[in-house]
Amino acid sequence: MKKHTKFQKVFFTILPFIAAPLIFLLAKFVAEHKDMLTPCLTYTLFGINCPGCGATRASIALLNADIITSLRQNCMVIIGILVCIWLYVEFLFKIYEKPLPFTIVKQKYIWIFVSFLFIYTILRNIFPALAPF
Repeated sequence: MKKHTKFQKVFFTILPFIAAPLIFLLAKFVAEHKDMLTPCLTYTLFGINCPGCGATRASIALLNADIITSLRQNCMVIIGILVCIWLYVEFLFKIYEKPLPFTIVKQKYIWIFVSFLFIYTILRNIFPALAPF
């Protein structure tokens, strides 16, 4: 395993605290200029909701602290954020060479996630309650 320098460790530790406000500002800009967004290509061509349909509206609802609406639009946004946070924690443990009791960077967890996306896509096209509004 490659040893990381002290600079790299500090940089990767503070990176989310630098990136989060920038992502927040970008998301606010997108929320204010929704008319610039392109429609979902899958929905436009085939008339079915893809796993990402409603993600922009879910993110905007999350920015406004409306968790219920965010979940209603696309629950994968919140799940995706939680997975990204866990992956970041795993990465930090790795660069600081600390043991971590549970890791999701394994093939079986990736297959579980992909299977969940596939099932979610099918269910949200069968049951209108799961489709974005």
